[in-house]
Amino acid sequence: MAESAPLEEAVEIFNDLVQRAPEEADALARLEWRLRSVVRARHGDPLPEVALLYALMMTGKAQEAGLLSDRIWHRKHLLGIEQLATYLIVLAQIGSYENATVLFDELRQHRASIPGTTNLDSIGVVIFWGLGDLDRLASTIAEASSPMGVWPAFIDEITEVGFAAQLAERQAIVREKTAGRQVFNQLVLTPGTYRAWQLSRYVYLNEDYASRLALEEEIRVSLDEHFKDSNLSIDHWELVNEIIVPIYSAPCWYKNVMLSAA
Repeated sequence: MAESAPLEEAVEIFNDLVQRAPEEADALARLEWRLRSVVRARHGDPLPEVALLYALMMTGKAQEAGLLSDRIWHRKHLLGIEQLATYLIVLAQIGSYENATVLFDELRQHRASIPGTTNLDSIGVVIFWGLGDLDRLASTIAEASSPMGVWPAFIDEITEVGFAAQLAERQAIVREKTAGRQVFNQLVLTPGTYRAWQLSRYVYLNEDYASRLALEEEIRVSLDEHFKDSNLSIDHWELVNEIIVPIYSAPCWYKNVMLSAA
């Protein structure tokens, strides 16, 4: 009974944690502190570590979350389906897309056992868009358990104008800029001004305004340079936009995992 007490506490804390939004900084800090105590008491147990990983994401500790996610990776076989689903959510949010791809493929084999709060198809879209893997993105959308809004039309659009052919290189540029800083990301498809559809990708950072603005400018300059000799030198921003926003403006992720589409 004594050994199970810390695990029961970790579950209790996590159930409170997932009801919180990042703007609830004081409450999240207290929950994170309690989870750190549980992790120390259950040294080497990945279950409370996954709960702490989620807390680190919510409190904006991107680099520490990345390090912990790597440590958990080699012991993920000790986790149950629900914990693996939470782990996948964090990997996709913080931009660990390669590991997220492997775990996504594993969890697809157990789709029926995955909690209803986890939209596996939407997580897959976030992962494969982040990687710029158009083939996996298209297949995930085509095989989704429910319709994926206007995503098929958007893929057709970016393919027709030649943007899709440059997607992998574009995304590599963005990943290099946001690595170790991104704590959430959200994809929002809306009708475009000059195109039928525009994708806005919101990247959430726990950094001040000046740092966020500087990162947004770095991404803009790098992408403009990438597209300068193509027919999309101007139009690429009409198709996909990168918006850097503060962590406290993010929603409660577990309740809204993790894709919006008009």
